[in-house]
Amino acid sequence: MARTHAHAEEIKATQAEIPWQTISGFRNVIVHDYFGVDLRAIESILVHHIEPLEIACKQMLVQIDKAQEREKPEGFCR
Repeated sequence: MARTHAHAEEIKATQAEIPWQTISGFRNVIVHDYFGVDLRAIESILVHHIEPLEIACKQMLVQIDKAQEREKPEGFCR
């Protein structure tokens, strides 16, 4: 698991404009304090922040695919 976490941190670092710790913290609020969640805050996140996050995640997936291609043994087929 440590290797996976290290890879995730490397890839997230390529998208430094995304507030990863804030996202993680907000996830914890939703999971542990769901009755106290401000629905206006969620609406604001959906309206203003989901699109940049989606773009960043798609870019990260491209990076992962490229890294996996480089790591494939010679002659390996998917």
